[in-house]
Amino acid sequence: MKKLFSFIIVLFTIISTAFAQSDEPDYLCFEVEAETVIKFGRPDRLEYSLDKITWQKLTNSGVTAENDCVIYFRGNNPYGLNTDYSSYGSFSLSKPAKCSGNIMTLVNWQKEITVVENYCFYRLFANAPITTAPKLPGLKLGKHCYENMFYGCKELVIAPEIPATTLGECCCQSMFSECTKLVTAPELPAKNLAMSCYSNMFNNCTSLINPPSILPATQLKQSCYSGMFRNCSNLKESPYICGQLDASMAYQYM
Repeated sequence: MKKLFSFIIVLFTIISTAFAQSDEPDYLCFEVEAETVIKFGRPDRLEYSLDKITWQKLTNSGVTAENDCVIYFRGNNPYGLNTDYSSYGSFSLSKPAKCSGNIMTLVNWQKEITVVENYCFYRLFANAPITTAPKLPGLKLGKHCYENMFYGCKELVIAPEIPATTLGECCCQSMFSECTKLVTAPELPAKNLAMSCYSNMFNNCTSLINPPSILPATQLKQSCYSGMFRNCSNLKESPYICGQLDASMAYQYM
């Protein structure tokens, strides 16, 4: 009887731990080497932690890793992490690092969010030496929300999935421009496009080999695909395109 009781206690502990872990937010994080410095242009909007238990306000000096570790970030920004072109925050890293987690925990780490506000992640990782990208679970994208998000991320090889089906103007404009090591692009399932939504999205991705297999959109808007694969000099095949050729400048320089 005593052994059975002990077994039940252990089993209960395992189940409780599993449930606790499943409910834990998937914080945005960076896996960094010792002495890596991470800064953010609007530090008042984020907190960081090394153990997901103790959280501290980010400051202008950022956070410096004393050892190889994972640094977690979260925020509570109901109107979006960034709100316009003139006042935005970008991450800067002194060394290459893996990035993972759910990007929306920078907006609200306490609940699931699938709407990305206007300008929310504008230039978020621009020119940062990240080798992997976080999850982008947004289903409805506001204007300019992912614009230049990974611009110049020259260590990024595989783009994150983009499941969004409702797009705002310029939402993914130049999103991966100048990612010269990018080999694989995400699928783009949206069927109704917005003006300039994918314009210059992969501009100068000179290593890109695997584009989206299909561009299923049938409702196009002005410049929606303009310059999308410009200067992708290693691209062997283009995606299958479902849209008609009558949208105003939709395919210019594609």
